[in-house]
Amino acid sequence: MEQPVDFESLRANGYDIKKFFGDQGWMGYIDLINGPVYTILVKDFWPRCEVFTQEDADMEYAFKVAEDPENNTGKSRKDLGLKEFTETKIRSGVTDYEVTITQSTIAELLKIPNQGIFMTFTSTSGKMSTFIKRIAKKCNENEDAEPTNKASDMKKLQRV
Repeated sequence: MEQPVDFESLRANGYDIKKFFGDQGWMGYIDLINGPVYTILVKDFWPRCEVFTQEDADMEYAFKVAEDPENNTGKSRKDLGLKEFTETKIRSGVTDYEVTITQSTIAELLKIPNQGIFMTFTSTSGKMSTFIKRIAKKCNENEDAEPTNKASDMKKLQRV
């Protein structure tokens, strides 16, 4: 369960960071986690959930065709009684109700665009990233120093 985010208390203690969340469009999320959380529903949802990918959808289709190859070959997912696959889903059932979570539903809930760049870095590739020097200049106390992974080398505001 998330703890409420109290921007006023942070600001009173010298950390005025609300602007950073607002600039990135995260205030809707902050409002959500400061609201009610239904812990029992969450506990029921996650143990029963499954991730349904394009690969799973292809296997589901192949199994359906294999049930009756003569009649099912060449038919669409819809013709075979299967739901259309548009994106990866997290599926579960809670109180006899099927729940599906997708990237699109999360973006819609948070009222943010469902677009952007997804990048991952390993400890090795991260040090070679073209972004690392620009990030270091913004975050580190000594902007000209070689970036480290130590929080103690970061500016006070970035540590928060």
